[in-house]
Amino acid sequence: MTEIKYIRAKDIAHKYGIGLSTFWKWVSAKRLPQPYAKLSKKCTVWNAEEIDKAFEDMHNNPNPDNDVLNFRVEHKGAGL
Repeated sequence: MTEIKYIRAKDIAHKYGIGLSTFWKWVSAKRLPQPYAKLSKKCTVWNAEEIDKAFEDMHNNPNPDNDVLNFRVEHKGAGL
């Protein structure tokens, strides 16, 4: 049986080089998995394997409306 590893939001943001607010935005938008458990008022954890898979999926299946960093790109009119 494999041991499940858990990771906190700030550690996920640091590991993937994104801002903590971006991480929470992606969780709210369901681009990333929902938390596994809320251990206390200030301690929420995710299943590390699920997070790794979600980031791998984003990397392997980029949204064409997003840039290389997977952020939404505003399309400007021609000639601007």
